Amino acid sequence: KGNTNPRVCTTTGFKPTTLKLDSNTKVKFYDVGGSLKLRDAWKEYYRDVHGVIYVVDAAEKEDRIEESMSILRSLSQNEYLVDKPFLIYTNKQDLSKTSSVFTNSQLRELADIGQDNQNFYFQEIIGSPQCYIDQDDTIEQDIDPRVEIGLEHLINTTLNKWDILDGRVQRDFAILQAHYEEEKRRKNSIKLQSQNQQMAEKRRKLLGS
Repeated sequence: KGNTNPRVCTTTGFKPTTLKLDSNTKVKFYDVGGSLKLRDAWKEYYRDVHGVIYVVDAAEKEDRIEESMSILRSLSQNEYLVDKPFLIYTNKQDLSKTSSVFTNSQLRELADIGQDNQNFYFQEIIGSPQCYIDQDDTIEQDIDPRVEIGLEHLINTTLNKWDILDGRVQRDFAILQAHYEEEKRRKNSIKLQSQNQQMAEKRRKLLGS
């Protein structure tokens, strides 16, 4: 809900959250950690999502920001994410060291990525107090209003292109499901062949004796 809580730490795993916009509309967020060991799990969600929120820590060291840029570009080119709406938050813009670390060239790279995908939307936000999405926490503090502006833009873009986006999600899921079913049939066939071979071998041994 855009509440803030100084006790909230960086996401280290997986945290699903559902927000109710109105009586007919609910939005489900999959908040996944960005650590190296968790990134392999990201691809499990690409087919299912209608949009992406990506947070760049603008106060990080330059090599870490460049790594984040590389990951973002890779995401934007993934076959299951290309042309889906992206909301890019450049976080912690209020920190004094940000201006010297988050360089103009990196900002231009963000802009270049956005030119590749017209669904990209960039929003600078401050990092204090910390922003997060939590449907159960009741603590409310002042937050950067641009957090909500970015979310509204992402949600509106998604709703405006819902038929196309949901069609892709449903089609990709159907393809994945068909792949799983085919793999299941293949494994069952191999198992049945193995069982038949074992039974045939037992019969040969009985007849031989």
